[in-house]
Amino acid sequence: MAATHDPWKVVGALLSSLYALSQVVSTLQPFVKATRVLWLFALVPLYIITFDSTATMPQGIFSTGAAWQSHGVKNGITTEHPIKKLVEDANARHAALIQSQSQTLQQAVAEYRRRYHRSPPRGFDVWFGLAKAHDVTIIDDYDTLTNSFAPYWNVPPSQLRKNILSLAEKRDRVYDIKIRDRAITTSSSPHFMLFDTLVGLLEPFMSALPESLQVPMITNRFDNMDLPRVLIPFENREALKKGLDVQPPSVAASNDFQWIKLSGRYTWNESMTSCPPSSPSLQHPSEASLSKDITFLSDITNSKDICLHPELKTKHGAWSPQSDHAYFVTHDPVPIFSVSKLSTHHDILLPSPYYHDDRGKPASLADDQPWHTKQPYLYWSGSTTGLRIEEDTEWRTVPSHRRRFVEFSNDMPTPRNVTVLERQDTYLFTGLASNQSHGPWVSRRVPFASQSHLYNVSFTKAVQCAEKACDAEAAYYHMGQTRHATKAYLSYRFVFDLDGNAFSGRFHRLLAANATVFKQTLFQEAHDDKLVPWVHYVPVSMGMEELPEMLRYFTEDREGEAIAANIARQGMEWSARALRREDTAAGIVRAILEYARLMDDKREEMTCC
Repeated sequence: MAATHDPWKVVGALLSSLYALSQVVSTLQPFVKATRVLWLFALVPLYIITFDSTATMPQGIFSTGAAWQSHGVKNGITTEHPIKKLVEDANARHAALIQSQSQTLQQAVAEYRRRYHRSPPRGFDVWFGLAKAHDVTIIDDYDTLTNSFAPYWNVPPSQLRKNILSLAEKRDRVYDIKIRDRAITTSSSPHFMLFDTLVGLLEPFMSALPESLQVPMITNRFDNMDLPRVLIPFENREALKKGLDVQPPSVAASNDFQWIKLSGRYTWNESMTSCPPSSPSLQHPSEASLSKDITFLSDITNSKDICLHPELKTKHGAWSPQSDHAYFVTHDPVPIFSVSKLSTHHDILLPSPYYHDDRGKPASLADDQPWHTKQPYLYWSGSTTGLRIEEDTEWRTVPSHRRRFVEFSNDMPTPRNVTVLERQDTYLFTGLASNQSHGPWVSRRVPFASQSHLYNVSFTKAVQCAEKACDAEAAYYHMGQTRHATKAYLSYRFVFDLDGNAFSGRFHRLLAANATVFKQTLFQEAHDDKLVPWVHYVPVSMGMEELPEMLRYFTEDREGEAIAANIARQGMEWSARALRREDTAAGIVRAILEYARLMDDKREEMTCC
């Protein structure tokens, strides 16, 4: 692997160092005995060059391993701050994303065929025209949404319709939607949460739907039953590829849809049935990440892949025991729409109407402030969603991502040390830094207390728990001692967003503000293709080991502060450009077109252009 420094400059620096050392030796020789020992210092630049040569991997930055597709500090030293390089690379990718979007229908059709190896669905031409008329920025990049249909292409349309109608008859834990003659109706009573928001969103794009289109749809609940519902085991998916029926004979004969109850127990092992047998999470189920290196996420898709990361088992509440009413899944190929899902699940992703409902849409930003005038701290406040606690003492032992974050940010339950980076500004390092004005970054351990003032993180309310458990949590986390205004987040430079029961409905609201958004999540959403980490937000791993250095770099380093301010600006501008009502509507209608073709007996003929 090539070094990033010019080799002639390195040799020159080495010779200059040796010459300077010889002058020191000759000067001291009349006065100091054993000056030969001083020549041992010649090994120092050789040692540093060795580090520099082996450490300067592609892009001049350390990689801590392909498994996380992350960048970081290895062996405690790096010549360039990892965040700086990640931001440069991400901005280049984002520029290419914008530049590559199709401008004509012919280009869009060709790009669709290149990506998905089939022609676009019927109605795509009208959809494209409407998208361009409404200034939709992203025309081609819908991979997360489109690929969520993949398992169902191996199931006959008649079987998919049978499964959907069987589930719709139960009207249990899901909502039904019917699209007919470009109108949307539901028989769910009362009208389900967000139905009116959904209808309002789609109105400008309904003409993209074929006039004769009639299709039944099932959506997951958008309320507190928002966990993904479809979990097709790996062996079942392999059978579907061979055209085999994976439903139990009793269910197939009776046409009676069956939910599988997962409430009240850990569901990690159930999720693992979706993983290929060679997956690390199956091969090494107890393996945890033991690296002490700081890692910064770059491949977000990889970091959310549960089959690749057995250490996630204890870092998130998604697999914690849920109450009786909350968690039911199916192993059958039932194309249920959900607004978020885990990598192990097979719900079809739908852009979330919640982001444009009164509860999720960006608030009036009249009270927002310039980034540099805000308080330079990380802010989050919220409730204890993410798991359900029935036993009084269970909340202390059940994995919870929100509890881990609050305890991490408040140095609980006992004080600890964290890893940060420190620039070495010495003569020896400066001499080898080529065109840099400082030496390399070196990792060191410091008490978390030394930077605890940078966090304003707290629970405001204990929910989804038995009364005694709620009271115990409230006392332990000192809930209710601080009042948080609705728009309190507008006063801070840095705001944190993390999962609740499923996806967080705050994300778009936070991006719309003039703040640097830190995002931690395991859930996939339809917007994943258009939001670029390190351009629009700062991705945070489930382990959070890198969080202290992120805040130190963004608050104490001029270079880091400028980067953080730029991420805030770009996130706010992109939100106004690509996360509008029109953009969400375009994604939903595109999903409906894909779904209508999938469910049609003549799906191969339901093409466009």
